[in-house]
Amino acid sequence: STVNGSTTGAISVNAKAINVNAAMSGTSVTIKPTAVYGGTGVITASTGAVSISGGTSVAPTGAINAAGKIILSGSGAISTATGATLTSSTDSVDIITSGGAVTLDKAVSASTSIGIALTGAYTGAGSLTAGTTIAISGGTGIAPTANFQAGGNIAMSGSGQGYFNGVRVNSTSGSISLTSGPYAGHAVQIQNSTFS
Repeated sequence: STVNGSTTGAISVNAKAINVNAAMSGTSVTIKPTAVYGGTGVITASTGAVSISGGTSVAPTGAINAAGKIILSGSGAISTATGATLTSSTDSVDIITSGGAVTLDKAVSASTSIGIALTGAYTGAGSLTAGTTIAISGGTGIAPTANFQAGGNIAMSGSGQGYFNGVRVNSTSGSISLTSGPYAGHAVQIQNSTFS
């Protein structure tokens, strides 16, 4: 791998499989694997963005914090677990996969929007909190087990079942839309949940 920069400047890492298992901090952090990404290390961008893109699966288990955008993208599954909260203090969080599911088991928070584009199923026990909008699109089923909170619109669409059980989906000043199916059964199933 190649590392350029320091804790007082921008950091760039390029390699095949990349595991960040120690704290990494810079003004911005760009990580470009060509295979899998993982790691327990906390990643912090003090003034700019954190971008992890170009590889296959993305599976951090350490927190990612940025003043700017957070972008996780790849051609395989994207997941967060253990301590991998995603927090953008002034911008957005975008999660994009061209060939897999998204499983977010830790909280995601963005000052502006949260966008998730996928081809598989969306699941996760991590809450989504956005200052403006939340959008989940392009995948199959949508089955979160944590709350969604947005200042603006919440838009969710998929070709499978939309299943909500024991969650709260709330927009303080926008609309909520959910498009699911076709599905052999109940395309939308809402149990013990609140949409408001």
